[in-house]
Amino acid sequence: MKFKSLKQQIIVIFLTLVLGIQLAGLIPIQRSIDKNVRNLVAKELVVGEKVFLNLLESNNENILNGAKILASDYGFREAIASNDQETILSALNNFQSRIHADIAIFQGVDNGITTVSGDLTEQDAIPAVQQLIKNYASSSQKIQFEIFNDMPYQLVAVPIKAPIIIGWMIVGFEIDDVLAQKINQLSGLQVTFVQHVKDKAWISNASTLGADDQRVVQQYFLKESKYVAKDLEMDMRGELFETKFLILHDDGDDQLLAVLQRSITAEISQYDALKYSLFILIVVGLGIFSVAIIYVSNYIASPIAKLSKNAKQLEYGNYQEAITSEREDEIGELSKSFNAMREAIATREEKVKRLAFWDETTGLPNRVAFIQQLDTSINMHRNQNAPLSVLVLNLNRFKEVNKILGRDMGDVLLSEVAKRIKAVVRNNDLVARLGADDFGVLLTTTSAKQALLVADKLHTLLETALNVRDQRIDVSAGMGIAAFPQHGESDEALLHNAETALSISKQRHAGVVVYDQQFDVGAQENLTMATDLKSAIQANQLRLYLQPKINMRTKEAYAAEALVRWLHPDKGFIFPDQFIPFAEQTGLIQGITLWVLEEACRVHVALKNEGVALTIAVNISTRDLIGSDFPEKIADIFEKHGVT
Repeated sequence: MKFKSLKQQIIVIFLTLVLGIQLAGLIPIQRSIDKNVRNLVAKELVVGEKVFLNLLESNNENILNGAKILASDYGFREAIASNDQETILSALNNFQSRIHADIAIFQGVDNGITTVSGDLTEQDAIPAVQQLIKNYASSSQKIQFEIFNDMPYQLVAVPIKAPIIIGWMIVGFEIDDVLAQKINQLSGLQVTFVQHVKDKAWISNASTLGADDQRVVQQYFLKESKYVAKDLEMDMRGELFETKFLILHDDGDDQLLAVLQRSITAEISQYDALKYSLFILIVVGLGIFSVAIIYVSNYIASPIAKLSKNAKQLEYGNYQEAITSEREDEIGELSKSFNAMREAIATREEKVKRLAFWDETTGLPNRVAFIQQLDTSINMHRNQNAPLSVLVLNLNRFKEVNKILGRDMGDVLLSEVAKRIKAVVRNNDLVARLGADDFGVLLTTTSAKQALLVADKLHTLLETALNVRDQRIDVSAGMGIAAFPQHGESDEALLHNAETALSISKQRHAGVVVYDQQFDVGAQENLTMATDLKSAIQANQLRLYLQPKINMRTKEAYAAEALVRWLHPDKGFIFPDQFIPFAEQTGLIQGITLWVLEEACRVHVALKNEGVALTIAVNISTRDLIGSDFPEKIADIFEKHGVT
């Protein structure tokens, strides 16, 4: 995002930063709320489970107490003793009505007499009653559940003694919505009783949930091949419930479970007011911070904008208006720095006019001044019919000095070289710095021959190491000379030709070179020589000559030096000094060297076969040694020709 002003940038960045921090702070708060709510709901489920079990235990005790009263009734026991079924049934019905039970069953001790009160047949009741009596323990009463005709019941078995056990009375209550609501009122939990009878589907007989939510609970069990009694979070039509399963009855065929649930979503919603308050605080905080940051951005950006206008004035060249500020902080310091810069620029503007013709490092005239003076001197010497020479030199390895010792040392070195040049030439000669490490000398009334003597003297002087800040530095230079009028009659031509001679000097490592017209011709020829030289080996244009070494006593040759010549199809013989340097510059020298080695080995073997043992020496260029695979190539050639 690009900003048009610093003020906008400050406002947007800081507001974004603050908003990001605020939003980032809401994340751990939300996570903490979720975690705490889930922990709280889990604890409420544990407490609710205990309340549920205590309620069932209390119901069990109430049923047990009522059943004991009936069991102790003398008339009831007499009816049992006399096997009076009508009296037993009447007593059971009265007891059932009095305690609001749903079923009451009498089972004789010999299992011969079974009397059932309520909507239940003896055939349905006998198996469950027998199992209940079997599980009975005189020391404690366990909560018993059974499913009769797809209806779950909580059952209590009470022995009837006279004084020994003469029978059992079983009382049962339906597991219905009344029980579920009672548990809900005591524990605050949602309660659902689900059951599964043999091959039938899971159903819900009693629940505090609505019909749609009950179907969600049933769907969970329908999806499971076998129920899993473990705690989980259940999504009830968008509302999340922590769910706990209690197994009330499981005989392998029939199962009865109590599903206890607590809404996580409802608990979290209680924190909505807190989150809303936090949101309001964030909005209010952002509003207050926005006002503050706008004020701060104005306080910071306004003086900077003013400085920007002052900078525009400097850009237009107006250095007269002073830059002032009443502030004492960094902005005030910046204003003072701008004003100091204005004064410095105004001062440098004056210096620029002088530096346009002078080199600040060496104190010598620069290239522009040199060319102007050269033009003036040419016109004067032309009128006087006098010679004039231009000498240009370039320092060798100056870049390495800058790189290793630093630019400061390089500048000091240039100043020392300038002093040495001025020490060699006359007072009326002009010394100038033409470029980074290029110097020019205008030698008045000096011919090319005389200029060559001056160059030799200067070359010798530069070979003496310079002492720069207690550091001895070896300096050498390539030099080129062009003389008026034979090498040029204008300042442009004369300087160009002197620099051409310098280029040849650098290429040939010749030290001092006087311009020759052939240099220009050679430069043009070099454009085609590269292409011709590449094909010279393949076209069999190279020739090998042997320069023998002869033993003066025996008059026999014992060694020879291999020399190469180039037989050009158009130019005829080209000697090595014309193409070897060029081959070294263009990287073609290794191909020539390998050709000479190959040919020398072939000739060596041929002479040896004729009985002439001749040692042949082959010159190798330093450029050949750059290639890391050069020794392997030599070994391959020797092995090919059997040379050891």
